[in-house]
Parts: sequence; structure tokens; C-alpha cells
Amino acid sequence: MWTILLMLAAEPDFVRIEPATLKIEDAEARVGAFLIGRAEVTQGEYHRVMKLGPAPSSARGQLPVTNVTWFDAVRYANLRSKLEGLRPCYDATWQRVANCNGYRLPTGAEWSIAATPGDLDSANLRTGAHNDTAELTGAVRAAPELPSTGQPDRQGLQDLYGNVWEWCEDWYSPEPLLDALRDPLGPLKGTERLLRGGSYLSSRSQWNKGFLSSRSPEQASPFTGFRLARTLSPAAALPPPDPKWLAQFQHAEAGAVKPLAPDDRPEIRQTW
Repeated sequence: MWTILLMLAAEPDFVRIEPATLKIEDAEARVGAFLIGRAEVTQGEYHRVMKLGPAPSSARGQLPVTNVTWFDAVRYANLRSKLEGLRPCYDATWQRVANCNGYRLPTGAEWSIAATPGDLDSANLRTGAHNDTAELTGAVRAAPELPSTGQPDRQGLQDLYGNVWEWCEDWYSPEPLLDALRDPLGPLKGTERLLRGGSYLSSRSQWNKGFLSSRSPEQASPFTGFRLARTLSPAAALPPPDPKWLAQFQHAEAGAVKPLAPDDRPEIRQTW
């Protein structure tokens, strides 16, 4: 308990998300408590940790970092964890380390739960139709907004929808699926990583209401950034099955099978 309280006190830029249940198709998965960044990682924060060239100007440094690959985002999470004395969450093969307490990318399940009460009215999204070429051309000349520009949602999260696409930890799957009923991590393999949230080029009226996309983890985009997450507690264990429900699949033994006597073997061989 004290560890969690100290973590919350030291993470003012994060929002605590309580344990919840996520429904996917006909199945449900439990997700434990976690922290998720109030806003997307900024250019200034990224350069401070990664030490890449001169720091951006104060104004530009407050914009969300973009043109970063999935691997760049994971490297940032690991390096920031080390700098703050935390256990990095990814090993040399880019797999999640068990019981890590450092920074990581949110899973698709966590992102969905954090976005559940989200409000699109104040999101930095285009207002026109997805095929409105004039508006799209104008939007391309625009840029992401400062995290302080958008109105936070009821949980205090900013730009969860819109502004820039956000890398998630999962491999992408075109079909909704669950790899586990507790803290699902997405498909075991794939060719592209999951993106969520849309960008300032995405339209509110587009067909993809889930604001879900994907990209090769080696690819960067001027419309893609990321936000961080941290695990607080794993999901609660699933309850045992209802005995009445289980009883329909259980049958009383019809009697033990009689061991084969040595004298019976010649007869069985002759029959077969």
C-alpha cells in the first residue's frame, strides 16, 4: 500500500485508472489498476531523456513528440525507467519483463478502458467528413496542439482522442481477440503494432469510431507519438466456476476398469 501511495505522490503527470473489465466480442477480460500519462510525451521530455541533439525551443518542446518509431518509444520508456531507479519493462527482445515497475506503453486493453468515458467534443480532431479534401488539405498544414490546449476529460486525461496517434504495446490484429482473461497483452506475434486515438487529421465522422490503426514498428510518422503507462496492481484472479454449471459436465464413474489378467492376453491377441 505504501509503495502505491508513494508512486502516486511522485507521479503528478499520471492518472490512476482503477481495475475494470473489458468486453471483447463474447468474452470479458479483467485489467488491473495502472497509471497512464495525463498527456502525450512531449518533445522536451523526449530529448531530455534520449539526449538527442540540442533541446527544442521552450514553445516547441511542449508539443507532443512525433516521428518516433515503436522501438523509439520503448527505448525511451526503458531509459527513463533506469534514470529514475525503476526496473525497465522491456528486455533485449522487446518482450515485456514480468513484475516490472518502470514505464511502458499502455496495452490496447488499458487504452480502451482509459478512453471509455472520453469526450470527443473537445478533442483535436477534424470536424468535417472523412472525404472533405479541402478541410484535409488545410489540416495537413496545421500541427498538433500543446497538451495544455485541449480540455481534459473527466479523468483528467488530455488528447486521448486526436492530436497525434499513440503507440500501444500490442501487436495489431484485424480481428478483436483476447490472449488472456487477465491483463491481456494482445496477439503473440504480428507485423504491425497497434495505434489508438487518431490525430488532428482524423475526422469525428469517420467510419472508424474506435480510432484504431496500425503501423510497422520500424516506421515513424509526423502524426504519431505516444504516452506512457505503469502497472499498479495485476488484475484480480477469476472466480471459480459455478458448481451447478460445472455439474452438467461431470458424470459419476461407471466402475473402475478391470486390469488385464495375463491369462486373457492370448485370447485377445487371437481375436485381434
